[in-house]
Amino acid sequence: MSTVVYASVLVAALVCVPAAGAAPTFSGAFKLPTGGKINANNKIVAGSDGNVWFTVETVGKEVAKITPTGQITEYALPEAVGATGIASGPEGKLWLTGVEKAISFSPTEPEKTEKVFKVPTIGAEGQISQGPGGEMWVASNNEITHFSPADPEGKNGGFTPLGAMSPKDIDSTGTGLVI
Repeated sequence: MSTVVYASVLVAALVCVPAAGAAPTFSGAFKLPTGGKINANNKIVAGSDGNVWFTVETVGKEVAKITPTGQITEYALPEAVGATGIASGPEGKLWLTGVEKAISFSPTEPEKTEKVFKVPTIGAEGQISQGPGGEMWVASNNEITHFSPADPEGKNGGFTPLGAMSPKDIDSTGTGLVI
């Protein structure tokens, strides 16, 4: 049985994930090469390729990676302009959220593998996470929605949290989700 947990505390951390077998390290601040910025709504995630990936707010560069050696590379993904959420998903792909859409790409060739899917329940500042069972879950617009990566435009589920809850982030705990 999966569990959904609501949290009212926002915690942010940056961890560099080195090559397999090595311990994660933090070696200080990284400067974005093109003057991009990261705001409170941007997210960071470990990719299946051993690098750390994050969304940036740089004109013409929407996503970037940091290698274990600290090298930063930014990528232009035209459909991902304004994306804030990023998560690792099934089959090693990375997933981004934009207004009314989900974008997937392969970390080995981001600019050549970008695919866009219409998901009307995703709003501005949507945050995404792979949940139990491999579905992608998104918190945005005071709603929680989920979809199958195999068919993002197909059957979507979702709900609106009760009370004054306004989901701003979502993450997997292995057996459930923290919102």
